[in-house]
Amino acid sequence: MVADFLLRMQRRGIPVLFRPLHEHNGDWFWWGIKGTDGADYTALWQYTVHYLRDVRGVHNALYVYAPNAPFSSAEDYLDRYPGDAYVDVFGFDFYDDDDDTPAFLKRLEHAAALVVSAADAHGKLPALTEVGVHKNGGGLALTGNDDPHWTSAAAAVARRHHIPYLMTWANFEQEEKNFYQPFMVSDTRGHELVDGFIDYYNEETSLFADGLGDWRGLPLPVQD
Repeated sequence: MVADFLLRMQRRGIPVLFRPLHEHNGDWFWWGIKGTDGADYTALWQYTVHYLRDVRGVHNALYVYAPNAPFSSAEDYLDRYPGDAYVDVFGFDFYDDDDDTPAFLKRLEHAAALVVSAADAHGKLPALTEVGVHKNGGGLALTGNDDPHWTSAAAAVARRHHIPYLMTWANFEQEEKNFYQPFMVSDTRGHELVDGFIDYYNEETSLFADGLGDWRGLPLPVQD
């Protein structure tokens, strides 16, 4: 199913950032540390790339490696890394879990610096592949969030480390534990962080999908 989808995108000239088997250093997915050992995990990743690229002819996928932060060292970040031939982007996921925002931002800064350094050493692009507030075992709190400009503050960390993109998680429904971005309840009323999120949207340094235009008209990079 994944190969069929990617091939449909390939026929339309659309590249896809594919982030399989993410957060493998946690224990909440079957491919995590409780469900697989290091050899099985790397073999599974390599098989996935081999099947898509070499068997099915998928050539529009960029493969994103994305363990869950924080990390104690580069070696910790690269635990179960499948190899440079199988990865294009060095990502990481990090949530503000029941913490005050300044403390989280300090830990985010440390993780970003570590991942960017590892990406540079391996000739890869870095990315903040999931980021957000995660309170009381779920998504954003309905009320009582401590920083109205949380998104701007987190994005500023990525910008300082020249991380090209960040991704927030989804809003499944407008109920506690199921949304990760501020939302509008009506035309005039929204979640308590929505004004700060709109301010971030309007910053000169932020670029959303609706502001990209047709990327296919951009000049190709110069090859050395």
